[in-house]
Amino acid sequence: MDVFAAAADSSAKVSAATVVGSATTAHKPGAAFVYRDALWHGADMLALGVSSFGHLGGVHFQNEHQFEPYLSRIEAGERPVLR
Repeated sequence: MDVFAAAADSSAKVSAATVVGSATTAHKPGAAFVYRDALWHGADMLALGVSSFGHLGGVHFQNEHQFEPYLSRIEAGERPVLR
């Protein structure tokens, strides 16, 4: 199943075993999208890894997108936050 086509095209057939939550999320029925659901409740989430998203103290952020800048900042003792 092409999730992007299914989300963009209302005539696309979606498997009964898949719930399309948006253009970029899909999950099995009964499963939760923990990251999104926790953010709606104000949870703090630490971003670990290249290009990871996080949320701390009400601020949403994303880490460096490329490995080398990410690693350089970690090795320098800095936070690898890009935006």
